[in-house]
Amino acid sequence: MSLTCGEGGLFLKNKAVILTLTVAVTFLTVASIIIFAVYSKQRDNGSGSRSDVSDTTSSHSQTESYVAVKPTERATEKNIEKAATEAPTEKKEPATENVYEAPTMSVEISTDFYKPAPAVNPASPTEPDTSEATAKPTEGDTVPSEPAEPATEYSEMTFERLIARTNYSLDDINASGCGQMVVVDVYGAQANVYMFTLEDDVWKSENLKCTGWIGRNGAGEKQSVDDGITPTGFYEIGDAFFEDEQPSTWLNTFKITDNTYWVTDTESDMYNKKVEADSGEFVAAKHMIEDEALEYGCVIEYNTYDTDKSKGGAVFMECGDIPTDGGIAVTEADMLKYLNVLNATKKPHILIF
Repeated sequence: MSLTCGEGGLFLKNKAVILTLTVAVTFLTVASIIIFAVYSKQRDNGSGSRSDVSDTTSSHSQTESYVAVKPTERATEKNIEKAATEAPTEKKEPATENVYEAPTMSVEISTDFYKPAPAVNPASPTEPDTSEATAKPTEGDTVPSEPAEPATEYSEMTFERLIARTNYSLDDINASGCGQMVVVDVYGAQANVYMFTLEDDVWKSENLKCTGWIGRNGAGEKQSVDDGITPTGFYEIGDAFFEDEQPSTWLNTFKITDNTYWVTDTESDMYNKKVEADSGEFVAAKHMIEDEALEYGCVIEYNTYDTDKSKGGAVFMECGDIPTDGGIAVTEADMLKYLNVLNATKKPHILIF
């Protein structure tokens, strides 16, 4: 009886221990699951916070780097994602508002920007105007109006480079007292025509350059009035002339009339001179008003002093676009520009080579 009771008590006691262990294990398991779940949630929340901080930092960094440039035009990664979600197939045009564009320097702007305004000396008369609109003053005017910038192309050829190709030196030219020069650089039956003025002992371009034409038989040693040869050399520029309207010029001028002749009679004492005479007074003379090329121009003083009748004459800077009888021709528009700048007080010369 005692043994049975002892065995039964032992069985009951072992059963209670097992039940207690089972409950403890179950409790620990549930507690572990709860703790793990809470820890996982906290870890996820913590990761999300760090991500937000990272995103915020990244966005702040991007915003800061663009504040000095264009803050409204800077797209963050979120904006890009949002735009792609809202309109994934829409093609976005590049932003143009307030975008800085480097200026494009055109020929016209560059010229105006770098071209200095002409200096004005109140103590001296204004320089002549080179624009066509003022090339012809009203009747009675004797000097040209204030200059505008010349319309012809600026010459890149310097005075020194041109003179170096001739038989003349700067000393030769300066010794002549010349202060203004037209330079005729001949090639074939044509030429490049330049103009320079001496200022403060420096020969400066007048920004005048054009194409001209010379004698139909080229340039060289002239032998008669009508030989078609333009004489090479260094000559004074004389009076300007015109047929209808007086040009704007600083040269002395004369008007060609029905009685204006240039004498080509080698037997006359007036050979290679301008005269006002009746028709038939000379055996040979050029009736200037009949020559369309002499609408405007100026006299080249070739063989007009100490005249040698074997060397020809009647050499002019005249209007035209074809080879001449022996002068230098430029278009009427260019002729007016050269006349507008030529000044008798500067002892202008022409150099033909």
